[in-house]
Amino acid sequence: MPQLLDVMVCTKTTHDMREVGKRVIEQWFAAVVRPFIASHVAQLCHVLDTACAIITGLCALKMLLGGAMLPNDLNIMLGEGEMETVALFITETLGYRPSDESHTVNNAFEHTVKTLAVFCKGDCMITVSEAKLGGPLKVLLSSHTTADMTAMTAGGLIVFYPEWTLNRVAVMNHAAVHRLQGQAMGTMTKSYFHIELTTRFLGTLCGERCPTLWR
Repeated sequence: MPQLLDVMVCTKTTHDMREVGKRVIEQWFAAVVRPFIASHVAQLCHVLDTACAIITGLCALKMLLGGAMLPNDLNIMLGEGEMETVALFITETLGYRPSDESHTVNNAFEHTVKTLAVFCKGDCMITVSEAKLGGPLKVLLSSHTTADMTAMTAGGLIVFYPEWTLNRVAVMNHAAVHRLQGQAMGTMTKSYFHIELTTRFLGTLCGERCPTLWR
């Protein structure tokens, strides 16, 4: 399966290829989210758009990289004040129920996430993080690694560190380095990326790619 980048390059060749590429990308998006939402792809895109929401985690990375990743959690980050709208869609339209287990905000997001809600249906899980202030961008930039700073939107893809992510390199941020014992840490719990504690692997100053710019 080609990477999304390959498809995007093809769309820039001719008008016909642009239309073909658009359909392929839409089908790719649907294939990534369908295990969690069945046939409600159009409704999900509407909710993402109206709630200023993005999809992160392994779903976003699978959208970008393809491959054999098998996400078991649909991670949604949304703007302040949008939790009720999204929760209603998840429970009423998708048929999920709130998790019976207690979930706390990971320490990496304690300054950016206001509310965390987890919903379950069978083996599938949807995790929703509501921003403390404004949109979900600050939440995304608080992610554990550079690879986790990748997100799907209703109409596109956000990748803050494309060179590293496409080469399957993830650099940890300071909250991940000093993480609380036993907490899940995004791509660090997976075997899909080579994890770097610092940018020393570059062999030179990181310049504009410096992870301190996240903050």
